[in-house]
Amino acid sequence: MNEFEIQVDKESEGIRLDTFLKNSFPDISRASIQKAIRGGSCKIDDKITIQPSAKIRTGQKITLDLEPVNNELEPVKEDVEILWQDKTLAICNKPAGISVHPCPSIKENTYIQQLLAHFPQLALQGGLRPGIVHRLDKNTSGLMLLALDEATRLKLSDAFSRRKIHKEYLALVYGVPPKTGECNEPIGRHPASKTKMAVLKKGGREASTSWERLWQFENNTSLLAVKIYTGRTHQIRVHLSHLGFPIIGDEVYGNRFSKPLASRQMLHAWKLDFEHPHTHEFMNFSVPPPQDFIQTALKAQNKMARIAITGNQGCGKTAFCTFLSQKGLPVISADKIVKDLYAPGEQAAEWLKFRFGDNMLDENGGVDKNLLFFIMENNPLERQEIEDTIHALVKQQIELFFQKNETNGQLAAVAEIPLFFECGWKNAFGKNLISVGINCPKELRWKRIENNRGWSEDKIVSIENWQWKENKKMSSCDYVVDNTKDIENLNIEAEKFFEWLNNNLESSRKNLRNRLDALWHK
Repeated sequence: MNEFEIQVDKESEGIRLDTFLKNSFPDISRASIQKAIRGGSCKIDDKITIQPSAKIRTGQKITLDLEPVNNELEPVKEDVEILWQDKTLAICNKPAGISVHPCPSIKENTYIQQLLAHFPQLALQGGLRPGIVHRLDKNTSGLMLLALDEATRLKLSDAFSRRKIHKEYLALVYGVPPKTGECNEPIGRHPASKTKMAVLKKGGREASTSWERLWQFENNTSLLAVKIYTGRTHQIRVHLSHLGFPIIGDEVYGNRFSKPLASRQMLHAWKLDFEHPHTHEFMNFSVPPPQDFIQTALKAQNKMARIAITGNQGCGKTAFCTFLSQKGLPVISADKIVKDLYAPGEQAAEWLKFRFGDNMLDENGGVDKNLLFFIMENNPLERQEIEDTIHALVKQQIELFFQKNETNGQLAAVAEIPLFFECGWKNAFGKNLISVGINCPKELRWKRIENNRGWSEDKIVSIENWQWKENKKMSSCDYVVDNTKDIENLNIEAEKFFEWLNNNLESSRKNLRNRLDALWHK
């Protein structure tokens, strides 16, 4: 016979006997528990009871005798990270992506089967969860405590029920919760989904969670150290989601922003402490999170570098951006956006038609650029009005471009913006923007424009006068590229910038990794 003994805790006051035993020993079926009770194998305070529906009270001692169960688990030989062990228990570091024990949807190659290959004595305990005294979700990594014999399992289960074993998790979450906080909302089965849990105002079981914010990342995400004082299914995930701070990568309790950053929930059991059930020695363990957790943290911190390429007309901005595009960086051009806006039926074309009349459009329905230039050259107030309207549309599209590439996980994205400073956009796209100026003498630029675009000198002078002087523009940039020679030299300068950019990004990642490593090991 296997004897199970447990004391009723305060939160279980008044519930059914069979429900309490099932909650306490989840590896035993409810049918087996009810059969044993009706057969006289259950005692409450040393008195036999045969009513599975009997209501229990705080402090009662319940003893249940069960026939041994045949263990049908097949050992699976896989590497298992065992951090510590003696004859009675072991501490393991469970990887994410593997279920702890078999269930209806997962019957093979579970973590307990891998442990069974390393600890064959577990088979003596019977059942499908031998030695398991607490569980981690399939996609949660970290510390697990394993009982290597039945006596130890009972003692550890009792210690868990009396909250004598303390666990702490690391969680990467969306949003920035208060520096410290707690949630004590009851948790129960979701009313509309049998596979989910939820905060319930009625019918839920007591659940208590607290946290400390260890780090706030650049893109409105946070690293939390989370403690739980009860062991409800999915407790941390449910409580944090309920508070509006879902765990990154949690497809069940997360939100639509989860997938770009991580493919699984970023939850890791990193600390565990308890009193050894036999030696009474205080035991404490910690383990850093796995690489995917660390990489997700780096993604969260390293907000994409936004790069604005600027310079006066004819300086070589487009050629420089072409090089960066060939290096794999996404590029957008303000001039190309304007060209598209001037096309038939587009916003700018329709607005200019509304503002100045049908004659603003050419025979194809697009903007008559010669007429537009004439108006802007001869009426400063109307030029200002046109620039303000068109620039607002351009700015909106550039911001959407940056946001899209941030969501896609790009490390950097490039916008070619000739009038970057003239538009007053130095702080318009966030503090991570790097302004890059392409420096080229006026005489060389004008010669290129005459040869390549066929503009008259009057037109070149007019457009030049609408822009900042070259010296002022270059002195305002974060990085200046020399383009006083030929295209081969510009490519060399572009290579230097690309290397400088990568070094800056790598330095930022390295500094963050070092600071996070200090947190794991403090």
